[in-house]
Amino acid sequence: MAEDQLGTVELLLVGGDARHLSLAPAAIEVGTVRLGGWQVHPVVPSPARFPGRTAYLVKVTFDFVLAPDAPAPPWVEVGFAFDGESAAVVMDAVPRASDDRAPARSYRVDQNLTFVEVAEADRDAVHLPEIRSTVTTFGAHRPEVRWRHHGLRPGSHTAWFVLLTASGVTSVDVKASVRYDLPLDQSFGHEPTTDPAVFHLDLVPGPATPMAQTIESAQPAEEPGRSPRVFISYAHEDSGHITEVLAFAEFLVGERIDVVMDRWDQEVPRDWYVWAIQSLREVDFVIVVASPRCKQVGEGYVDDDHNRGLQAEMGLIREDIYSRRSGGVRKYLPVVLPGGRRAELPMFLQPETFHHYFVTSFTRDGVEDLLRTLTGQPAIVRPAMPEHVPPLPPHSR
Repeated sequence: MAEDQLGTVELLLVGGDARHLSLAPAAIEVGTVRLGGWQVHPVVPSPARFPGRTAYLVKVTFDFVLAPDAPAPPWVEVGFAFDGESAAVVMDAVPRASDDRAPARSYRVDQNLTFVEVAEADRDAVHLPEIRSTVTTFGAHRPEVRWRHHGLRPGSHTAWFVLLTASGVTSVDVKASVRYDLPLDQSFGHEPTTDPAVFHLDLVPGPATPMAQTIESAQPAEEPGRSPRVFISYAHEDSGHITEVLAFAEFLVGERIDVVMDRWDQEVPRDWYVWAIQSLREVDFVIVVASPRCKQVGEGYVDDDHNRGLQAEMGLIREDIYSRRSGGVRKYLPVVLPGGRRAELPMFLQPETFHHYFVTSFTRDGVEDLLRTLTGQPAIVRPAMPEHVPPLPPHSR
């Protein structure tokens, strides 16, 4: 690199506690991509070139996860878009577009907020590991950045970008999305997705986010007052049963339960198998409505030409309960509607030994047991332990 180019690299990383690791994206999964924590490094831009603006170097990590023996798609595109209120703009990003694999490289950021390659020993350099896929990059000078990898391999991957925001902005909302395309015969083992994931990224560290802290696994806190999301799995048995299930679903919606069911998701053409996978994964609870046909399908007594949607749902539910027993049994709730029988539940839901819910009428009293489970309001609450108990007095003789 020419010496005069190095002379333009005058942007400095801000050291100390200003650098931090954000766990906000950690464990977020979008299709076959699982995000990791992001490193945020404040930098000092040129006041003359970027008056009233603040800049950050952000390190992105993600894992590309495939089911065992699943073929890798021809290309995978990972993208991040930033909310408009922060006036956030991605000035530059690495890896840049390349036609072949690239060796490990080191960069600093120049006065134009552009990555400039430097020697690995540079004190303020950021480092990018070897790239083993062909990359196409989109989004420079826009409120988004996208990397499309051709020939992406399973495992961990790293990228960097420079984010410019309005002065005083301390956090941004980030929308993560993943796109890829597969021939139909290669789709097994992947988790297709059309819905992006949104998370909140703190640009300025809070009291518990310095880089030196001990990192522990973090579960995203539930939004206060959020309605529980519930998927209803039922047999298209006859018009009477379908009408009863719809009435049951409408009652739950009236109780602020966010209900997902096939009859309410027909506004656009869908791949119903993909819809079932996404819905079952994203909801808090799955209600399985008892009926003679539900029992037959759940126990495998229906041929391939009938109740294909319910057969797919029952297979996914059985797989989830089998693979994560402790969590699965709490998520799946067997429900018997008025006039139904417990014996109409599939055997794998343990109708004789596992808790199930009798709905006697579509009223609060008739659905109380189920509503208390969905909303986390038990009828009987264990009393709190007192902090101090006075000692027992001695017996008098």
